[in-house]
Amino acid sequence: MAAGLAVLWFVAEPAATWAGGWTQTWNLYHYVVGVRFFGELGYDDLYVATLEVDQRHDDAFRQADVVRDLRTYEKGRRAVVIGDYDVDAALSPERQEELDTVVRALRESDPKASWRDMFRDRGYNGTPAYTAVASVVARALPVEHATTRWLSTTLDPLMILVGLAAVGWAFGTETTAWVVLLLAVFPGTNWRWFGGFLQYDWLAALMIAAAGVKRGKPELAGIALAWATASRLFPAALLVSLLIPDLRPGGDRAFARRLVLAFGVALLLFVGVGCLTPRGPGAWLEFVPRILHHSEQHVLGDQRIGWRHFALWTTPDDLREAVLHARAIPIWAGVALGLGAWGAAVWRRGREEALQLGWVVVFLVTVSSRYYWAGAALLPTAGLPRGRWLAVGFATTAVAHAWARSLGADKHGAYLGVDLAIALLLVVWTLSTVVTPDTDDDR
Repeated sequence: MAAGLAVLWFVAEPAATWAGGWTQTWNLYHYVVGVRFFGELGYDDLYVATLEVDQRHDDAFRQADVVRDLRTYEKGRRAVVIGDYDVDAALSPERQEELDTVVRALRESDPKASWRDMFRDRGYNGTPAYTAVASVVARALPVEHATTRWLSTTLDPLMILVGLAAVGWAFGTETTAWVVLLLAVFPGTNWRWFGGFLQYDWLAALMIAAAGVKRGKPELAGIALAWATASRLFPAALLVSLLIPDLRPGGDRAFARRLVLAFGVALLLFVGVGCLTPRGPGAWLEFVPRILHHSEQHVLGDQRIGWRHFALWTTPDDLREAVLHARAIPIWAGVALGLGAWGAAVWRRGREEALQLGWVVVFLVTVSSRYYWAGAALLPTAGLPRGRWLAVGFATTAVAHAWARSLGADKHGAYLGVDLAIALLLVVWTLSTVVTPDTDDDR
C-alpha cells in the first residue's frame, strides 16, 4: 500500500507528462548526440561543434556567450573556447547537416530548454562500451522524429520493470515493494525515470545481479555486474564486497570462482564491444584520462553524493577546490576508517547483505551524481528483517531534502542534507553489523 501511494504521489505527474510526449532535452542532447557523433567529436568537441554548425544555420544559440571548454572544464567566453576549432575538418557537410537537424529537432521539441546552461555542463562521458551499444539504439530510434524520439525514452522504464521483475522473482513481494517505495521517494530522480535515453541500464543490471545472488546463480550475477561496471564503473565496488563472504573460512569458494569467471569473461567481451566505436580501441585510451579528470572536477559540483563532497559542507563554489586540498588528510583518514569498518562488517554477513554493503565503498571512494544513488533502493535486498529498517533509513533522504529546501537551501545545500542522511544510515548500518552476529535471515 505504501509503495503504491508513493508511486502515485512522486511518480504520477512525471509519468503522465512523459506519456503526453514530453522528453528530457538536456539528457537527449548529451546522450543521443554524444553517441551518434562520438566518432568525429569524441569527448571534447560536442559543444564547439554544435555551436559552430548552429551558427552556420539558424544561429539559435547566439546568446550562449559563456560555455564550458570540455578539454579543461573551465568556463569561458564562447569565442575563446571555440578558438581555432575547425568543424569542417571534423564533420563532413552531410554530417554537419545531420547534426543541425538533430539539434534543431530537440530545440523545437522543448522551446523552454535552457541551452545556455546546457553548454556549461560537462559534456558526454559515457564509457566506450556504453557508447557502442547506445549508438546502435540511437540510430535505430532517431530523435529527429517525434514518435521515435518518444519511443527511445521508453527503454528506461522497461528496463526498470524487467529489473523489478527479477527482484520479485528472487526476493518476493515485500522486498520488491520496499524497493519500489525507495525508487519513488528518493529525491531528485522521480522526473528522471521518464523522458531520458538509456540512463538506467546499470540499475536494471544491479537488480538482476541481486536476484542472481539470491537465487544462487553466480553466472547471472557476474554477467549483470560486468555490464553495470562496463557501463558505469562504480558497480565494481559491489562485486568486491560480494566476494568477501565466500573468501572467509567456510565460504563457498566454488560460488566465488564461478562469479569471478563470469564477470571476467563478460567484462572482457564488453571491453571488446567498446572497441567497435568509430574511434576503435583508442576510445578506451581517451576515456581513462577523461574520466579521471571528470571525477576530480565532479567533486566540486552541485547535487553530488559522496564523502568528499559531504566534507565540503557549505563551502562556496570558488573555495571548494582549495578547501578540499586543505582538508585532504582528515578526508582520507575518514575514508581509511570507513573502509576498515566496512571490511569488518562485510566479513560477518551473507552474500545478499555483502553486495549491498558495497554502497559504503561507493560513498567513501566516489563522488557521484545524485541519480546513481537510486541504486541504493536495493538496500532492502540485504535481507529481512534488516532490510526493513534500511529501507526506512534510506527513505529519510526524501525528508532531509524536503526539510533543507523548506529552509531555503539551494540545490547544493539540499543535497548536503541527503549526503548527511546517507552517511548516518551507512555509519549505523556498518557499526551495527560489526557488533551483532550474523543470522540465517541475512544469509
